[in-house]
Amino acid sequence: MQHMTRNLKPANRKCTGFPIITGITVLCFLIFYAASGNLERQLEPVNRAALTEMLFVSLLLLGIGRLPLFNTGKRQILATAIVIVTEIYLHRMLLPVVFSGLWFLFVAIVFLFIFGVIRSRRDLRKPQLPGDPGEYRPLLLALPFLLLQLNRMNIAVDYDSLRYGLRSDYVLFNGSFFDALGQINAVYTYPKGLEVLTAPLSSFHSFALLLMFQFWTLLSVMALVFLILYRMTGRVRNGVAAVLVLSMMTSLTNMSITAKTDLITLLLQLIMFWFFLTREPGKAAAAAILSLSMKPTAVVFTTAAWMTLMGMSLWDAHRKAGRNVSPREPQLPGIRMQESCIFTSGVWLSALPALIFSILFTGIITLRTLVITGVPYSTTFTALFQTLGFRVKWPFNFDAHVDYGASVSFGQAMLSLARRLFLFLFCPVGDDMAHVMIAWGGVMVPVLLYAVLRKWKLLFGGSREQRMSAMLLMVLTGLSLLTFYFLWQVDGNYYIFWDVMLVITAFSLLEEGPDLHPGRVKILGAGILWAAAFATTIITSWAGAVGFTPIDFVNKGYYDNLAEIAEAQRLRGSYGVWSHMAADPANRVIAFAETPDCYEIPCNVESIADVEGSGGSPGLYDKPMFFEWFLTWADTDYLYVERGFLEQPEETRAREMVETLIREGMISDIMTERASQEPELHGIGPEEDCYLLLSVDKARLRYIWEETTPPPADPARTAELLGIFRTAAYFAR
Repeated sequence: MQHMTRNLKPANRKCTGFPIITGITVLCFLIFYAASGNLERQLEPVNRAALTEMLFVSLLLLGIGRLPLFNTGKRQILATAIVIVTEIYLHRMLLPVVFSGLWFLFVAIVFLFIFGVIRSRRDLRKPQLPGDPGEYRPLLLALPFLLLQLNRMNIAVDYDSLRYGLRSDYVLFNGSFFDALGQINAVYTYPKGLEVLTAPLSSFHSFALLLMFQFWTLLSVMALVFLILYRMTGRVRNGVAAVLVLSMMTSLTNMSITAKTDLITLLLQLIMFWFFLTREPGKAAAAAILSLSMKPTAVVFTTAAWMTLMGMSLWDAHRKAGRNVSPREPQLPGIRMQESCIFTSGVWLSALPALIFSILFTGIITLRTLVITGVPYSTTFTALFQTLGFRVKWPFNFDAHVDYGASVSFGQAMLSLARRLFLFLFCPVGDDMAHVMIAWGGVMVPVLLYAVLRKWKLLFGGSREQRMSAMLLMVLTGLSLLTFYFLWQVDGNYYIFWDVMLVITAFSLLEEGPDLHPGRVKILGAGILWAAAFATTIITSWAGAVGFTPIDFVNKGYYDNLAEIAEAQRLRGSYGVWSHMAADPANRVIAFAETPDCYEIPCNVESIADVEGSGGSPGLYDKPMFFEWFLTWADTDYLYVERGFLEQPEETRAREMVETLIREGMISDIMTERASQEPELHGIGPEEDCYLLLSVDKARLRYIWEETTPPPADPARTAELLGIFRTAAYFAR
């Protein structure tokens, strides 16, 4: 491989672009930090305490190397490890780190064996890091970003994680894998590859055990980016700098404490890219296929990336046909660099185990969605599948997706696109950017874009790897712009593949000299950007600004989330109802309650928002008969009702629906509990909440399902239950 040896500008000319773009970025960041409410949140006690702790730990980590006691490399590593382990223990993460790490290691070894990277026990020997150990010292600046994620992992549990990622035992493995288990929302029929991989970790009382799998995935992404850049440039410093920048991106690091599937999908996409670099398209195809089992949008992004890279590989093979090309490229211990033609049988035969495994695994995962819903992917691609002859099964409805671009004129859409692109790059504020500010590429993105655009011509005149990276970045940029055009609200994690390819492309252009040995101005600018990224990371997560898990000097090594939830139920006076539902994990419950709190009930719970909200089937609320059909289809055991939820003005329809079910005799009993923990319902004041558990009469619902007339309901019993409900659930009017 030929490396770049020329600069776009003479070495003696100073480039003022970096200070200018850094200044603009920092100015926009200051506006963003105040306008987004991050500054106000940072001043809250729990967040001030978290910041103080991390500043102390950061200074400790950076100062270790300056102490005479730790003047050797081994001693510095030992001291750093002691600091890290102490932090992990104090925040009750020790056992999740160890046990989840062992499971991740097992999964990784199996994967590497199937893909032919590991072929014998000798390949498991300790790898030798290239370069001088001192070249890795900048990674100390990445440790604070990683540690703060571990410090809050136990308590930073977000909506989507509680909704499905952490509830696999109740909503996925609580019966037949090919059964919806009464869940109607699209998120429960998304590809469940990650849930299958983490199934052994989903049965414990500590959520961190499963979430740590995501953290190890993040570290794997960083390691792979390092390997990719070392292969592309032959320099350790490029890879180290890229890893440091990745740690500063909340679009990546904040995904390490959520059960969302973005990181595992990204890892497989980067593995695909790696195998294209090593001219192993069969294994690249296997990784691409495997990514389809993790996230529905991979159908678009992975497929587009694979087609781009495969097209470039075919063109490269055609261009070199008949020529004996044997480029020299940096070799990593234990990593085989295959340079044979992509058309040889050996290339594809070596990928056969990986292809078979990926096709079978993804096939099973996709078959589940097909059996349950009638279409392979329960997303916006439903219309395409219906055109191909697939039919969505009742009661699912995947047609309620908004096309933002089609709802406004072309001119308005273009102006909106320009506005949103600026906000996305510099200052993500506003309702449509709410999910960007918590998973944002951050202050480094404009600087990296400038670095790429400044040397754009070098990319297409450079190495094969640089051309592939640049072309893939262009394709992902086009797809990302389309999402800005068609979607009203976008999430920052949609663009992590783009973020990482931007990092890879930018750092593949860095050369020896001013790029890797910057002057004081660039060091000062980089320090300011590091501080801005740190200030953003510590105050943002998918669960909000929650601070850190409280320090416990004598602990069991883990945080018992289920015990904390049970204690919270006792404190608010709903433990009796909660424990009745939790007594049988197979109980199926429709919750008329606030989300995501209702997902903390340890059984098969589905919120009414799942039914009528985004991804659900709103038509089931049109008539009581439709809703009764759904209750029968879902095999519902209970309706769980919180008075505080029903009293909201927008929940009038919910109150009417529950009352109708009672009047028609579809409810056989009502268990009540009030916040004051008194059994009587009389004298409930407006300041007190009440919790109800309504038992569903399945036998009577069956008549409605079979469209036959049920026996008359007992008027006295119906009136009694209706009175209890009206008194307990809301004030009789």
